[in-house]
Amino acid sequence: MRTPIFCYKGFVMKAISFSIDDGNLSTDEKFLRIVNPYGIRGTFNLCHTNSLSPEEYREFYKGHGIANHCMRHPMVFCEGREYRISPEPLTDTNGNENLLYPTKDARIFHCYPHTWRKYTDRETYYELSEQSRAALLAVFGASAAKDFVWPFGEQSDPALFEMLKKRYRSIRKTGVILDSTGFSLPEDLYAWSYNAAQKTLLDAAALYEAYPDDGTLKFFSFGVHSVDYETDGRWDDLRTFCERMGNRPDVYWYAPIGEIFDYAEAVSAVRITDRKIVNPTDAKIYMLLDGERTVLSPHSECVL
Repeated sequence: MRTPIFCYKGFVMKAISFSIDDGNLSTDEKFLRIVNPYGIRGTFNLCHTNSLSPEEYREFYKGHGIANHCMRHPMVFCEGREYRISPEPLTDTNGNENLLYPTKDARIFHCYPHTWRKYTDRETYYELSEQSRAALLAVFGASAAKDFVWPFGEQSDPALFEMLKKRYRSIRKTGVILDSTGFSLPEDLYAWSYNAAQKTLLDAAALYEAYPDDGTLKFFSFGVHSVDYETDGRWDDLRTFCERMGNRPDVYWYAPIGEIFDYAEAVSAVRITDRKIVNPTDAKIYMLLDGERTVLSPHSECVL
C-alpha cells in the first residue's frame, strides 16, 4: 500500500505567514511595501475601520487576511478585584491602583499605573468585539474576522473566553513561541501565538529554514506590530528576511493565518483505509504518493 505524505499547496512542507496587530496605517504601508514584492502573505488584526473608505481598505490590505483585534483595544477587569470609580479623570498626580478613572466612554475606564491601557467589564468587552467584527465584515466581506486576536494578550476571564470561542475559528494570544514544538502547526487554535517578533525574526527564520523535513507540515509566523519595526529600527531585518525567505514557492507556501489553519483542518479530516484515501472536504488536498505529486479533489477518493 502506498503511504501518503500530505503537503501544502505547491507540494511544499513549510508555510510562512505573519500576524500584525492594531492597523497602524502608516507603518502597515511600509511593512506592505517590503513584504508584498516577495509574495509573503499574512493577517492584519484590526480594531476599527474608521480611517479609510471601504474600497481603500480593501485595496490597502489586498491579498492578506483580516482578523478582529477588538474595538478600543481593551482589557477586562481583573476578576475578584475591588474597584471604586474616581470622580476625576486620571492625571499624572492622582493615580491610585484601587480606582477606576472615567474616559469619554462611560463603559471604559483607565487604570493606574498602565495609564495607556483601557479596561472594561466582560459584557462591554464582548459587545466591542462584536461591533468591530460587524464593521470588518461590512468592509472586507464574509471571509474576514473569522479569527480573534487578544488585545494585550489572553485575558484571565474564562467566561469571556468561552463566549469568543463560539464566534471564531482561532484565537491568538501573544508572546513568542520559539522552536519548542519543532515548528509544528498549533495543537490548540484557541491558544496559539507567533514564532518571532521583530528582534528575533532573523534568528528564528534561520532555524526554520534549516529545520529538516520530517514528513509533517510546518508553520512559521511572525509579528507583532508594524510600528515595532519603526520603533526598533528593524526594517532592514524585515527586508533581509524577505530576501532570504520570500519568492520561494518551491519551498514555502505563503498564506494568511486562517488559510493555513483551514487547510490543516481539511488535511486532518481526510480518511485513510487500507485501500483508499477519502477527501470529505471542500478543499483540494495536496500529497505525495510514492514521490508522485497527487491532488485529491474535493469530495473525492483515490485508490492506494
